[in-house]
Amino acid sequence: DRGPSAKSEDAQRFRAFWGPEKSELRRFKDGSVLECVVWAKPPAGRQAESKRQPAVVTQIVQHLLRRHFKDMAPECSVVAGPVGFVSNLKEEDRRLWISFEAFRAHLCQLSSLPLTIKDVHPVDPAFSYTAISSIIAPATADGVSRSLHKVVVEFESSGRWPENPEAARKVAGAMLLQMKEELQSDLGIDADITETFLDVHYPEFTFRVQIFHEMELVQVAHRVTNFQAQPGAAPPDPHGLDRLRSLWWRPRVRAALHAQVLQQPALAGAVRLFQRWLASHMLAGYDEFAEHLVAAVFLQPSPFEIPTSPQVGFCRACWFLDTYDWEHEPFIADFDGKLGSEERLGMRQSFEHSRAEVGKGVSFWICSRFDPHAMILDCPPATVSAWLRQRARQALGVFHQRLLGLTSLQGALGWEALFVLDPTVFDVIVCLKPPAIENGRAPKKIERLKAAAKREAIASFIARLRSHLSPVCLVFHGADSHMVALKWRPAAFFPQHQNVLMGAVPHTMLPQEGVQPPLCIPNILCLTAAVASLAEGLALDVTMVGARAGPLQSPGK
Repeated sequence: DRGPSAKSEDAQRFRAFWGPEKSELRRFKDGSVLECVVWAKPPAGRQAESKRQPAVVTQIVQHLLRRHFKDMAPECSVVAGPVGFVSNLKEEDRRLWISFEAFRAHLCQLSSLPLTIKDVHPVDPAFSYTAISSIIAPATADGVSRSLHKVVVEFESSGRWPENPEAARKVAGAMLLQMKEELQSDLGIDADITETFLDVHYPEFTFRVQIFHEMELVQVAHRVTNFQAQPGAAPPDPHGLDRLRSLWWRPRVRAALHAQVLQQPALAGAVRLFQRWLASHMLAGYDEFAEHLVAAVFLQPSPFEIPTSPQVGFCRACWFLDTYDWEHEPFIADFDGKLGSEERLGMRQSFEHSRAEVGKGVSFWICSRFDPHAMILDCPPATVSAWLRQRARQALGVFHQRLLGLTSLQGALGWEALFVLDPTVFDVIVCLKPPAIENGRAPKKIERLKAAAKREAIASFIARLRSHLSPVCLVFHGADSHMVALKWRPAAFFPQHQNVLMGAVPHTMLPQEGVQPPLCIPNILCLTAAVASLAEGLALDVTMVGARAGPLQSPGK
């Protein structure tokens, strides 16, 4: 840590504060001579501190205690935060931005495109320093392992685009092909192309390019982004909504988060902590929900001050999740402070219309200027909200016990309760096969292909479960724990008329007296057998929680 100049009046106070054994003079490249204190840097890649290798903050606190509170120092202990070290701005993401700026410059200087590129928008969480892990790009001919990052190219407005959406997508595909040819011929940059995206390969990263054309999505955008409440209006087309989410909404939310992280670096680490907490409770995949929720405690910190560490930000997010009045109040995420009173009134009216339609119940309703009717952000379902808030309350209890020394567990063991899953709350658990251990070496091309195929298969398995079984159960996924869990919906197992449950859900018919039509209920045995069949080759076992017998099936054997 750099202090004042050796010639300034503050130098003496600096030396008195830190002590002569710690303060020392150092000369820097610019010729300045400053008072400094030096701390031992933790080893790279270390995840938890120890007594032999404490964190820098721990070293500072211990030194100040020994110097200014000698009688108290032997009786004091430093309580480390959950999961040890949490970096704010990761070095890999810094390199990503350097490579992205070079990539953006290369795209903007292409001369063969018929339209001028307006901007190149980053999409991936890594661009806001909030990604827990990176996605490995598809294998290339050179055999280099790269991480994959999505970007969106937006062109200047032009009447030359066709009005038909399908024709516009064909034109976008032709533009991607033209980009590929000029990047390879003029700049020597390798790229691979499909009908919908272009993968551009740089030494360390692969950028997946998609094209945003505003006229293609103007109708769904008017329905979703218009601030005036539209009661009774038809819901937007799911396919158009998904394209609006990926091509327009995510780039703008990512830019807003990136700007906030640069001002409050602890936001990035707090988001990653909260995402790990969600994943440990089988709620992986709600990363954007976590980003909005954690951003709330930095954008609107009252009654506290803005958090200055990831651990405090995570704790505040749990407090906010537990105490916010989700039933009667919408949460409005104002990323840039540009929302006016009329826009907030429109959001409030939309929230009230939504609550009037779905009835009473606690669910998450989070909106922003990019999503004023809370139609785009994917939040945990309403049936999970009460349980998730209870888990947040328990997390706050763990913080309370650790900070007041009410637990005998020390170090990282004292925080395990934050990230331990209680499997008894679920009805069926699918244990997925863990990835192969690489023993520290770089994976070969065939291994990367297998890993990518397995990720796609697992994602397809989870999507099929949610698509076919959503009427009767909730599907949870834990990426870190390699598990998929099902929770039956109690109301779905009441006898109902057959037209309610007909479809992909196996059911048992119950005959009625007289001429009354038969009733039906979901068949749990058939449902679990179907889950085990879908999981064949991906899972080690499929277990019914609380059943007397062991695993229902061992698909991996």
